[in-house]
Amino acid sequence: MNVIAHFFTVNGESDRYQFGFKTEHSTSLCTGVFKRTIEYYTNRGSHVFACFVDFTKAFDKANYWKLFSKLLDEKVNVNIVCILAFWYSNQQVCVRWHNTVSDWFTIGNGTRQGGSVVTCFVCILHKEFTK
Repeated sequence: MNVIAHFFTVNGESDRYQFGFKTEHSTSLCTGVFKRTIEYYTNRGSHVFACFVDFTKAFDKANYWKLFSKLLDEKVNVNIVCILAFWYSNQQVCVRWHNTVSDWFTIGNGTRQGGSVVTCFVCILHKEFTK
């Protein structure tokens, strides 16, 4: 993870329902728990219904100011939230296509896929969705 990630924990604990992005945890572990749970209920004659959410584009439309507000609600250090707010409100990108690079331009939403801070954002949003 990164230097900022430890600010996204409460009393040294991250979200107890979050399997990924934790030491000694993986999505494989989550998949195994899911499969065993389904087996348990189907072996006892129950029907199992599941819903899956695709978060692939979640941050393309994210309202960062609401997210930053949630971070403050979660008692994330206000200085860290201010740094993140500054970064996200001043994002600039350029497009490279073959040997040509565009001018830099400001973007209003979206984030680098797979960025380590994104995993922390996912944890915060996950808490909101499961309330």
